[in-house]
Amino acid sequence: MLVLCHDPRVLITPNPGRTLPDALEVLRQLRDGVYNLHSGGGVGPGSSAGKMWAYLEWIRKAERQLANVIFREDAAALLDWKGYEALMAMAPAWAAAVGGNAQERILHDVVGDEITERHDTFGAACAAVEVLISQWSDGMPIAVLDTSVYLAYQDKLEAIDWVAAMGAKLPRLRLVVPMIVVDELDGTKHSDVRWRAAYSLATIDRVIRSGGVLSETPRVEIVLFNDPVGHTRMAIADQEIIDRAAAVQAIAGTPVTLLTCDTGMALRALDADLGHMLLPREDQPKRRT
Repeated sequence: MLVLCHDPRVLITPNPGRTLPDALEVLRQLRDGVYNLHSGGGVGPGSSAGKMWAYLEWIRKAERQLANVIFREDAAALLDWKGYEALMAMAPAWAAAVGGNAQERILHDVVGDEITERHDTFGAACAAVEVLISQWSDGMPIAVLDTSVYLAYQDKLEAIDWVAAMGAKLPRLRLVVPMIVVDELDGTKHSDVRWRAAYSLATIDRVIRSGGVLSETPRVEIVLFNDPVGHTRMAIADQEIIDRAAAVQAIAGTPVTLLTCDTGMALRALDADLGHMLLPREDQPKRRT
């Protein structure tokens, strides 16, 4: 069984200070609002043009409301700006031309299709957020392992002492694996660490497919954090890992701890307001930062 922590087609990340329930409330309001535009006119003279202007106004309103609660990138994925711009470009001509039955029907269908698509998109977003809330509402501590831990930490994944690694005794831990880490492990070519990369990938794959439980004492659950469709990764892999860890923290509403063997990554985590533990390579003593 593949364990996913979100629908890979949709990712809704709350802004700092906002929560998933905040986002869900706005998404539901916008979903219902755009659906109501379907009844904003029939096929009589002038009704289609009025519906077109109402839809264009809804798009701008949605942009403003979403900007208050979720990441700009996620909001842009929900709003069809190409369709909006196309309608805006044609709006003056449509407004002047409609009046005949043929023009009315065409514009009615074009705008109706846009409204239906936005309603379906926002409906899917609401469903995705509801799933996220159900998955992350338990308050379980969360950790993200930097690639260096899989490759260079003194203990392999299945042998990690999680109490020592996290610096605290935890009955449960959710270990989130961003896809960028999977890809980095998969792309490791250095012969001295290739076996660690292969071992780590095989372990992650086996655990996820068998239900997601890495260990029972403490209970450590592995969750794969997929890139949503349309996500653009940062050019530097370390920055992408930090970005994904910060996204998990925003989605879960729970502090995320980044575990790393690299001082540079620990500093990046500090700058991103993430909890972090600098773990030793080989026999180096563990340090908290």
